Amino acid sequence: MKSVKNLIVPALILVALIIGAIVYFAVDKYRNDKINETTGSGMIEVVYFNSMDISSVSVFSRDTGYTTSVSCSTDSTGITSYEYQGDDKDPSADYSQSKLSHFVSLMSSFYGFANVSSTGNLAEYGLDNPAFTVTINALNGSVTTVYLGNKSPDGKYCYLNVSGSQDIYTVTAITLDNANVTSVFFLDSRALDISYQDLDTVHFDRKSDGLSLDARVSVTASGIANFEIYKPYKHAASQYFGTLIDTIVSLEIKDYVAVSDSEKASYGLDDPEFHFVLNMKNGDKTEIYFGKKIDNSYYGYISGSDICFVINSYQLEGLELKELILIDPYICYCYVKDISSITGTYGDKTFKFELDVPDGKSITS
Repeated sequence: MKSVKNLIVPALILVALIIGAIVYFAVDKYRNDKINETTGSGMIEVVYFNSMDISSVSVFSRDTGYTTSVSCSTDSTGITSYEYQGDDKDPSADYSQSKLSHFVSLMSSFYGFANVSSTGNLAEYGLDNPAFTVTINALNGSVTTVYLGNKSPDGKYCYLNVSGSQDIYTVTAITLDNANVTSVFFLDSRALDISYQDLDTVHFDRKSDGLSLDARVSVTASGIANFEIYKPYKHAASQYFGTLIDTIVSLEIKDYVAVSDSEKASYGLDDPEFHFVLNMKNGDKTEIYFGKKIDNSYYGYISGSDICFVINSYQLEGLELKELILIDPYICYCYVKDISSITGTYGDKTFKFELDVPDGKSITS
């Protein structure tokens, strides 16, 4: 028989293994309970507000010093409306209710992937001087402040902390992009919607080949617009030119971009490739500029505005058509029944061809 002394060591090892297993499963259970404590889907509900319970949401950017702010109000029917109140608010601008609503939703609900620290070591995660500070003011008077810090080493996440808490969470890195917006992001869609009845002349020029065309606009009794080029020569425009101008006068702008003067060259807007001028009968004028196509998009702006927009290239088909395509292919087009004679001159030679077609007869009969 083995002595008791010989059994002590294996017994101690067994006890240690049992205790280690108990601790491991207890910690693992706590971690899983922590992750699933509210959503049950592997995400931690860190902050959540219903938009009807919010009076305003603001985001301060450390790098720009700007504050983006949206106020909320709900009427007796339960419909919530939004108003942009940021530092760069333009009183004359129209802001999109759907874009403002989406922003409030994004900045008032935060779900974490993991709780990476509970010791409040903010500096380690860039939260001692956060990139963005989100302030949520609730209708009940409470104020919740959320801080967004550095990205994780792999760039997939960023770190988040809520004021008054020692916990630090990882959230998707897209959260930083969602917070980094200015008034331009919220601008409502705009359509030029210019009537041909009010349009006098149009101008189109292109840098790459020096093309420059000016055309007069006339409208038939049925409402169809025709274009007659008068500069640099007199000639009818083709249907392709008409389609291009149709696109411009009804241009719908949905997406805007904030472009600084130093960034204009990157979008081709320091020296725009395409230029349109729409001259109205009342003397008003609208000028539109576009840069070269970049990744199936054109960036542009309207004269008198500092706001740049971007549209998909399929909205502007025809910008790069050759001049011969933009003008009518016929040098002269007449019905034979309207011609009495044709005279041709070449050098000192002249010929005359007379036609006498009886009414109701074909020239070939």
